[in-house]
Amino acid sequence: MIIITDAQYRSCVSMIEALAQSGEDIILCAEEGTNPPAFHSKYCVMARFMPKDTDEYRKELAELCKFVCTPESEEKPVIIPIGLKTVRLLAEYKDEFSEYADFIVPDKDVLETANDKEKMSEAAEESGIRIPRMIPVNESGDPLTNRIRYPVYVKPVFGEAYGMGASERYDIAFDEEEIANSYEKYLELTGKAPIVQEYAGDIGIGVCVVMDKNSEPVNIFCHKRVREYPVSGGPSSCCVSMFSQNLANGAVKLLKAIGYTGIAMVEFRGSDDGHFAFLEVNTRIWGSFPLCVKSGSSFISDYVLAARGASFSVPDTHYKRGKMMSFAVNDILAGVDYIKSGSTALGLHAFGSIADPAVSDGIFDLDDPKPFFVYLDNCRKKIAEHYKEEKK
Repeated sequence: MIIITDAQYRSCVSMIEALAQSGEDIILCAEEGTNPPAFHSKYCVMARFMPKDTDEYRKELAELCKFVCTPESEEKPVIIPIGLKTVRLLAEYKDEFSEYADFIVPDKDVLETANDKEKMSEAAEESGIRIPRMIPVNESGDPLTNRIRYPVYVKPVFGEAYGMGASERYDIAFDEEEIANSYEKYLELTGKAPIVQEYAGDIGIGVCVVMDKNSEPVNIFCHKRVREYPVSGGPSSCCVSMFSQNLANGAVKLLKAIGYTGIAMVEFRGSDDGHFAFLEVNTRIWGSFPLCVKSGSSFISDYVLAARGASFSVPDTHYKRGKMMSFAVNDILAGVDYIKSGSTALGLHAFGSIADPAVSDGIFDLDDPKPFFVYLDNCRKKIAEHYKEEKK
């Protein structure tokens, strides 16, 4: 039995499709007040809405684990936490939940370190991994050096903890005034001084890793961003599978250095010259996770095996390279914005990808189509709400 939490996220749809093929029974849990596309999948055995309040959520999740883990059960259920809220909950109450379920998450202090951009930049540097050059600023956000190559990033230390979306977790500044404005904004929002770094390049590569309970790599999957929405730095709207041994080695070395366990995506940014720098660690299932499934990776199945105590002599890196995937709605919106911003070729490519049968959609599956149409309806409602707010 597998319990997948935070099923309101779109990545859950492909996850249950992958696990259902292995014969696993699946229970989905989602935050109340949402309409999870995965709840409408034919692979969903049981679906439960969970309270938003963290304490109430903790109690109900624990009760669910106890209910599934009966004395007659041959093995405990495996928890796959999709959202950071659940990862943090399991990390804090690891002993309590371990009695009734199997899962792999970092210890609480390791999780806090992994989510701290400043600490992870220091850890990367100590591990011999290139990082973007830090720009020193004073308490007002004014740069303390004139040797700045614009643009630069301005990033809160841990933006997701304050409810910021992917596109809100950093600004790109093009002069000193913009640095100071972004610095002040993030300082006011979080109460902590943000970091300022040089821009590392236009190519984003994610190295996704399952680390077992001994902090050894179980599975590695790499992908490159093709387009993102919003185009100023949002989640991937289109991405392609690939593999880089150097970046994979760097990601594993960094995660081992802090004693990380569980699922993580180590993000690098670079340019066509092949020079890449470490940006951050994503300590939960990332938005473009469905590409793992579309590429034939055993990523999530290997997590389940590792959670149940299996060991691996070498990490699994077998999957199709060059497999492209897009999220149709987001990629169309991205295409429009790329054209508006002057990147016409990239924008037109987005429209071409929608019609290309070789490009998989991150939600749609011909054998299980209903979640896709629920997702489209959710997108329609969000867009309608957005325009309604803009008119106020």
